[in-house]
Amino acid sequence: MSARIHRSWTVINCYISDIVAYGTSKSTGRPRKLKQRDERNANGKQYNSISELKDAVKAEWNKIHPSYLENVSNSMPNRIFQVIQKNGRFISY
Repeated sequence: MSARIHRSWTVINCYISDIVAYGTSKSTGRPRKLKQRDERNANGKQYNSISELKDAVKAEWNKIHPSYLENVSNSMPNRIFQVIQKNGRFISY
């Protein structure tokens, strides 16, 4: 049978053992870093000039609530201190 449909026995057995799930990718269990909606916002537009890009970045930054930024900064005081010490340059993380 495998020669007739040009598939290996392994493929046929996988298909027969679970017809519904066959061919679907399995979840890695790792959560996405960005939600699909946020990913579309980040990758959804090509800008024609640097000023357009800067305006878009500023608009997105303005959408972030100050309390969220405060919570993030409070969660990593040592890293912020290192960045200040290095004048905003690369730190070992």
